Amino acid sequence: MDTTTEDTVLVVLEGQQHHIRRTIAENDELLRRLLSQIGPELAGAEIKRTNGVIEVVPKKGTKGNQPAITSEALSYLDTAASNIDPAITACLVIQQTELAEGFNPEQALRLDEYITHTISESQRWQASIQQTLYRLDNAASASKIPFGF
Repeated sequence: MDTTTEDTVLVVLEGQQHHIRRTIAENDELLRRLLSQIGPELAGAEIKRTNGVIEVVPKKGTKGNQPAITSEALSYLDTAASNIDPAITACLVIQQTELAEGFNPEQALRLDEYITHTISESQRWQASIQQTLYRLDNAASASKIPFGF
C-alpha cells in the first residue's frame, strides 16, 4: 500500500491534479490559504467537493480577498507626484535657452552654479531611487511553493 497518498486527498485545480494532506484539504480556510501562495486569486476560490475529490475554482479578477490594500496602493500612486531627474530637466532648459538666445559670459557663470547645484540634486535623487530599489529587491516575497505542488 502506498503511504504517500493514504493521508492525502485529490485536489483538482484548473485541470491539474494534486495530492494535498487530508488535514489541510478538509478545511476550506486552510486549503485556500495554501493555494493563495500560488496566486492571490485562489484566496477566494470556490471549493467543490464531490465523491472524495475536491475541485478548486479560482475567482478570476478578484486578486484574492485584499481589495483594500490594492485600492489604497493605487490611490497612493494616482496622487503621487511624477518626477524627472533634475539633471535631465536642467539639460533640456539649457539646450532650449542656448538655441533660442545663446549665452553671454555673465550667463555662463550663473549657469555654472546652476549646473553644480543641479548635479548635486540629481545625485540625491538617484540615491533615493537606489534605496527604493534596494528595499523592493529585499522585500519578503509572498509567493511560495506549498507542499503537494
